[in-house]
This record gives sequence, C-alpha cells and structure tokens, in this order.
Amino acid sequence: MVLSSSHDTTAPDDRAVGERPPARVGLVVAACLGVLCVPLVVALAGFRRPTWTPVLDLAMTELRVRDVGGAHTPLIGLPGRIGTMAEQGSHPGPLSFYALAPTYRLLGSTAWALQVATFLVHAVAMGVALAVAGRRGGVRLVTAVAVVLAALTAGYGGGTLTEPWNPYLPLLWWVVVLLAVWSVLCGDLPMLPVVVLAGSFCAQTHIPYLGLSLGLGGLAAAAAALHWWQHPEDRRRVVRWASGAIALGVLLWLPPTIDQLRHAPGNYRAIIDHFSDPGEEPKGLGDGVEVGLRYLDVSHLARADVVNPGWLVTSADGNRPTSSRGAVFLVLWAVAAVTAFRRRHAALVRLHLVVGAAIVLMVLAISRI
Repeated sequence: MVLSSSHDTTAPDDRAVGERPPARVGLVVAACLGVLCVPLVVALAGFRRPTWTPVLDLAMTELRVRDVGGAHTPLIGLPGRIGTMAEQGSHPGPLSFYALAPTYRLLGSTAWALQVATFLVHAVAMGVALAVAGRRGGVRLVTAVAVVLAALTAGYGGGTLTEPWNPYLPLLWWVVVLLAVWSVLCGDLPMLPVVVLAGSFCAQTHIPYLGLSLGLGGLAAAAAALHWWQHPEDRRRVVRWASGAIALGVLLWLPPTIDQLRHAPGNYRAIIDHFSDPGEEPKGLGDGVEVGLRYLDVSHLARADVVNPGWLVTSADGNRPTSSRGAVFLVLWAVAAVTAFRRRHAALVRLHLVVGAAIVLMVLAISRI
C-alpha cells in the first residue's frame, strides 16, 4: 500500500509524516470554504420564510435530535427499511443526531434551526476535505478539491444540503473518507482517526455506507500495517495513531453497542438478520454493474451543475445518467490509472487504488439492494 518510487512526488508524502502545511494553504482552505458555503447560505436565507415543517422521516429526525442529552438520548439511527413493520430495524447509529443537536438548540430548537445545523454538518465536511487536500498537495490540490466540491454541491442542490434526511447527510463526508484513506496510503498516519470518524458518521447515518466504510477502512488499516512492517523506525508512531483510531472507533460505536446489550434482539441483530436473509432477492451483480456505471456518468454531473442544480438527486426528465457514458468514463479512468503506474507516480497510484476499491465496493453494495 505504501509504495516507494524514484519518480514519486515527495512533497506531499514528506508532509505526511507530521510537517504542517504552509500558512498560506490554510488561508486558501478558508477562502475556498467561504466561497463553497455562499450558495448554501443563500438557500438557508430563502428557506427562512415561509416556515418549513418537517414530516415523516424528517419529523422523526427532529424528535430524535430533541432527545439528545436527555433521558431518552438516542442510541441507534433513524428507522429504516430493515426487518418487518412489526420488528423494524434502524440505521446503525445516532452520530447524525448528536452532530445536529448543538446548533439546533443554540438557534432555538426550530425546524429552520435544524436546517442550519444540517448546513453546518456539510460545511464541516467540506472544510475537513479541503484541509486533508492541503496536507496532500498544498494549494493546487486544495483548489482542485474545491472545484470537485463545487460541482458536487451544485449537482446536489441547496435543498438537499440543507435537508436533514439521513441519506443526504453523509454525501460530503464520503469525500472526506476517500481523501483520508488516500492520505493513509501515502503514509499520513494522523489521518487514521479521520477515516474512523468520517466513515463512522456515514455508516451510522445511512446503512448503505456500512459496507463501503468497512471496505475502505480495511484498506486504510492494511496500509498502516504495511507501513509498520516496512518502517521499523516508525513503528511506535504507527501504534500510537492506530491505537487512537481504535479508541475513537470504540467511543463512536459505544451507543449502538449499548443498545445491543440492553435489548433483545437489539439493532445489530436486526441488521444482521435482515441482510443475511432478506425478504426479497437482491438485485444481483449484473444490476450492480449496470447501475454502478450510471453513477460514473460524469456528463450527468456536468448537466446537473449547469442546467438545473439538484438534478443529481432528483434525476429530472431529460437528464438521466446512462451506463454507456459511465463505461466511457471507466475506460478513461483505467487508462489514467495504468499511465500513473507505468510512470511510477506513487501518489497517483495510491489515489487510483482508492478510487478502484471504491468503485468495486459501490458495485457490490448496489448488487445487494
């Protein structure tokens, strides 16, 4: 995982061992974050009046956020299509409720306060993503990641990124997972806790991210173990950061574990039973590949950004992704990955490894729907 090469780009990897990026990188991160937040702030201002009233899942979310810190503090996530109506399971954990609660209370515990809290969750994700990019590649990579985030936020739309629905909350935190795992593969051990935090938030909030987070988390753990093996002089540091990441993971997953111990069968058991013996046949690998290719249709993202922001979520008529265009992008990505490998550009090889693993995990997750 941690490759060596005479053609490696040493600056990002040297910074990975603990050197702080230059102060100007922090200024660029702050400036990019400010620009990225402007559309969402405008959306919040527009949603201030008329008053928005949450219903269904969103109403349940507000009720659970209200419970945080009290006698009925939630230990598991929002109810989901898990199990049966008589014995319905929930998404794995309550981290999203905990993340929303401080802002929600500070602004008066109103529905609009819940929207502001949702915006802040996404804003923090963008800030962390930009900061990780700064560690990896300085100003240039911060700018590149800011462009990607701008495309994603436009594609998702201001409504999506200010709505506290659990499938929406992990959207930008998943970008953090990808960047942090890449950093660990580059030897940036302090990013191990970031992988755990961001991956846990995604996995607890919406269960489709559980397998994805475990898969990429396993890749990061393997990279850390390989670093320990290849660099005996750095083993104490590996153990320190790995131990911190494990401790953080135990803390973050303590609430749903307590729920499992207090209840029979418990939510862990409900999730395991549902996915080990689902009531319907899974879609299968063929559908997983076909649908996965649609998600690689970059032209769909471009049209969503330019023609009608938010189409990535709504898939409005006339702007649906196609697997054929996704296949073209997949071929172009494969060519880029092979080129990076042949040129022995280790940092890019590691990035392509993360992208490839994410694509495979995506297809497997879709095949289990």
